[in-house]
Amino acid sequence: MVTLPPVETTPLLVVRFNDKASPRLIELVKQRLQKCRINSLSCDANDDGISEVLYLTTEQHDLKLEAEHNGLIKTAKMADVPQSLTKFVTREEKIEITKPYNPRSKDDFTVSTEREENKFSGYDKEGLFNSSDRVRLLRSMLESITVSDEDEKTSLLEQELNEANLGTNFPKSFRINHKITSLDNYHHTYLCDLLRENDMIDVLAPVHIPYLRDKLWVESMRFLKRLPLQGLRDYYGEEVTYYFAWQEFYMYSLFFPGLSGLIINIIRNYRGHSIDECTLTPFHGLITFIWAIVFLKFWSRKESRLAYSWGTLKSQTEGRGTSSMRHGFKGKTVISKVTGKPAKYYSPVLRRLKYIVSALVTLVLLSAAFFVMILSLNLQGYISEEHDADRWGDGLVHPFHFPAVAIYAIKGGLFDPVSYSSYVPIMLHAAGVLLMNTGYSIVAERLTKWENHKASVSHKNSLILKRFFFEAFDAYLILFYLAFYEQDVLKVRSELISLFHMDTFRRLFLEGLVPFLYQKLSNGKKTNTAVAKKTDEVVKDPSLDQDIKKDEYEQFDDYIESVIQFGYVTLFASAYPLAAFVAIAACSIEYRLDLFKLTKTCMRPESVLRNDIGIWKYLLKSIVWLSAFTNCLIFSFSSMQMYQYLPGYFTLDKTGEHNLKPGNGWIIILIIFAIERFLIIFGILFDFAIPSTPPDVKMKERRRDFIFFQQNQSARSILWNPDQKKRGMPQDNPLHE
Repeated sequence: MVTLPPVETTPLLVVRFNDKASPRLIELVKQRLQKCRINSLSCDANDDGISEVLYLTTEQHDLKLEAEHNGLIKTAKMADVPQSLTKFVTREEKIEITKPYNPRSKDDFTVSTEREENKFSGYDKEGLFNSSDRVRLLRSMLESITVSDEDEKTSLLEQELNEANLGTNFPKSFRINHKITSLDNYHHTYLCDLLRENDMIDVLAPVHIPYLRDKLWVESMRFLKRLPLQGLRDYYGEEVTYYFAWQEFYMYSLFFPGLSGLIINIIRNYRGHSIDECTLTPFHGLITFIWAIVFLKFWSRKESRLAYSWGTLKSQTEGRGTSSMRHGFKGKTVISKVTGKPAKYYSPVLRRLKYIVSALVTLVLLSAAFFVMILSLNLQGYISEEHDADRWGDGLVHPFHFPAVAIYAIKGGLFDPVSYSSYVPIMLHAAGVLLMNTGYSIVAERLTKWENHKASVSHKNSLILKRFFFEAFDAYLILFYLAFYEQDVLKVRSELISLFHMDTFRRLFLEGLVPFLYQKLSNGKKTNTAVAKKTDEVVKDPSLDQDIKKDEYEQFDDYIESVIQFGYVTLFASAYPLAAFVAIAACSIEYRLDLFKLTKTCMRPESVLRNDIGIWKYLLKSIVWLSAFTNCLIFSFSSMQMYQYLPGYFTLDKTGEHNLKPGNGWIIILIIFAIERFLIIFGILFDFAIPSTPPDVKMKERRRDFIFFQQNQSARSILWNPDQKKRGMPQDNPLHE
């Protein structure tokens, strides 16, 4: 286990001011932070000579007080558990339990140095706070600082803010919502909020510890070795680590459908059958659905085990022990009927009206994406006069056929389907989707901010939902069109292979190679990142100045790519059985690429407390339930797979297309409905029968609660028993909290 340098000499957070902040204002901000027990280790001009950079830290004692205030869950050795209780706990639990930290308690809050999973973790000399804890606690301290104290008269900082016209000239909505109408109200305004609203701060991020970051990177890249999840959690926090834990679990789970798809693909090629007439492919769709149900359930159990070991099993929101209010939340100040203190209020009716507006804006943008998709289909030759003429009706009128565009996809045209130029429309479509997604991400952020969510979790979930629906629409719409409108499984397979492989290459190129080369060219020569691990002098690594020039880490991009890939594997399993096998190789590269991006090309992300992967788990479940429907339709109508089993219920036309025999259609529909219902019922029963939290984890958590309760009861009995006091029992008993 790595010993972190003293917090007093180690920068934890970096704040960069831009040219809108005057030198005097920066100096007054430093003094305000110093008064609130936050120290600035350095104040340097950046390379551009304009922006100023503060590297912030505090003292160990103040971190302990903030940990108590936040109810931070830490490990406590069980040396003080009464002897009568030890028979109720296992050997493992006789070593340690987790509970809210209390600096006044005599319990030995410390991490076990004997645990193998702590090999790549970094803790302070007391074995109390890891790097993630330090960052989270200091960020909490910083975000809670107001411009002035309630008992303080007009300060120099207030005067400077008013001279800069921040009290009257920043946006009207902010002035009204924060009640900044006079100097007396500055003690109700958070300093960081004020500076960020006025665009004086452009960077506020945790500071990397180069040697620990690089150590985790090297260990994570070891071939055929599991990720050091405990080390990643202790450095980056739970939110980031849950993604990598899920990605690793997903990759290993793919071996089951991957093997099934590989075997079926080999047999199909050996027999010389196409995907349209293969009799084994439908079974792969069934296997994939069952696998997806089992995968999600066992991932939930994996989440519970991780949350138990990290002490976050009962944490349902970000920031246990702290206010869940988003710092950007705006509302009128009212007196809370619960606390009797001033609180912000925003009408939920008005927010719901904003939801409707957001939905309408999204619908308009989705219509534009649909139009782009139709143009792409015309350029690829999927919509032409020579194909599926019998489905167009009299006069060959196709509602989505644009002759001026489709002419380029005919034989001998610019994008001849049998030439290499046919890949150009696919690349143009991928570029168009990327461009639209980038533009919509900006719109989605503004819409979500405009909705004015009170809680950080609801704000983040709303943003994820908007962006997911748009990107999933772009990714799947063309496949749904080909599968259920054109009803051509060969086209679906061809397009799916193109999109699947093109998307994998794009992620490798755009998210790994391009940012790395950009950073190399921007920073010039690589600076020496070596730094002493133990020192009493200020630790100021030269690479820190380069870190603040990097991009912010955007976890949504990592999740959405894997979730979209999960949809390719499950929704269209009956069209491309080999997708799961290819996804294994893609995932083995993907999570290493994400770690590379996190380590080399991005600033260190904020440490966020979580107990699962959040809303992404429910989006994955939605995809799984939908896959039962899509694979049944592909089996019955989009391909001739069902025809191979029930040829008597279909007729073949002169083009080789199969159609339902008159009078027998209801039987086929009933069969498909029964299969789809069977899959859904199986999924529901399995989800109900297998608990998401393993029984042993529930029992361990109940034991922890029981031991914690007994400790408190013992403390109360010792404290209030007069006979014990007469015998000289100390008032600050070790069990008293």
